[in-house]
Amino acid sequence: MKSKAEQLTEELKIVKLTLQNEKAKNKSLQRQNKSLENRLSTGMKLSEALKAVCSVLKKLKVSTVQSLRSR
Repeated sequence: MKSKAEQLTEELKIVKLTLQNEKAKNKSLQRQNKSLENRLSTGMKLSEALKAVCSVLKKLKVSTVQSLRSR
């Protein structure tokens, strides 16, 4: 039978390993989160750029139609 000190030492090792594992998971999740934040930011920038392009195209369409009507 193990002494109380040996049992506590084993439990401490288990707790330390569990903590290391959780820290590793946390770092992994933080990297994934950062990646997703970057993708979201890029997507939002692309969305704004597309809105601007659409606005310009609409203005060009209107001016072209008006130009054709005035002929």
